[in-house]
Amino acid sequence: MSVFVDNEFVYGVTTNVVARYTFCEFAFLQSSLHEYWAWKYGSTMRFAIRYTNGDCIDTFPILENLTSQQEQQLESIGEAYHEHRRQLMLGMQLGLTKTYNLFHSNAITAQAVNEKDNQVAARRKHLEKTPNTISFNEAIQGILKLRELHVQMDEAVLDAYGWNDIALRHDFYEVDYLPENDRIRFTIHSDARKEVLKRLLDLNQKIHEEEMAAGLWNKKPSAKPKKSKDTNPDQTQLL
Repeated sequence: MSVFVDNEFVYGVTTNVVARYTFCEFAFLQSSLHEYWAWKYGSTMRFAIRYTNGDCIDTFPILENLTSQQEQQLESIGEAYHEHRRQLMLGMQLGLTKTYNLFHSNAITAQAVNEKDNQVAARRKHLEKTPNTISFNEAIQGILKLRELHVQMDEAVLDAYGWNDIALRHDFYEVDYLPENDRIRFTIHSDARKEVLKRLLDLNQKIHEEEMAAGLWNKKPSAKPKKSKDTNPDQTQLL
C-alpha cells in the first residue's frame, strides 16, 4: 500500500521510498494492476513480498503520454481514494495493515456483516473502547466506500491503458501466492489478472525496444552526475 509522506524525513534503509508526487501516479501504483505486477516480478520472503524499486517500479510501464482528460480522471480518483482512506484510518485510529484486513474481509459486505467473525469483533471492541473514534457502523460504511473507490481507480487505470475490453470483475477471490489459511482478497478475477499481466509485459517490451532504437541504452554514464534543480521543494513522496 502506498501513502504520501513528508520528504524532509530520513527513512530507514528497509523502507521503500518512491520519488513521485502526483495523485495520478499514486493511482497507477495503488491499483490492482500494479499490485499483481509487483507480486509477479518482485522477490518474496516466504509469503511476503519484498517490494523494491528496481524489480517492481522501474519495470512497470506507467503511462507518460496521457490525455488531459485521462490525467485529470486519475488525479481525481487517486486523491479521493487517498483522502478517504486517510480520514477513515484517523477515524478508526487504525494503521494500514488493520484497515486492509477489514478491506479484504468477506465478513463485511454491502448485504451483511458477520459480527461473529473474530476480526470484525475485535475491531468493534477497539472502536467501543477507544476515545474519539467513529462508530462501528461508520467504520463499516467507510470500508465499503474504500472498496468502491478502489474499483473506480482500477477502472480508471485500465481505461488509461485503453484496455476496456478486460472485465476486471472485482469480488472476493482466493489468490494462490498467499498462505492457504489467508488467501481471500477483494480483488480482480484471475482471468483478468492473467490478461493484465500479459499486456503489461507486452507494453514493457515495446517501450524497451523503442528506447533501444533511440539509443538510450547505449549511452555511457557521465563521470560526474549532474545536480538536479529542486523545482518543487515542498513535494511529498510516495512510500
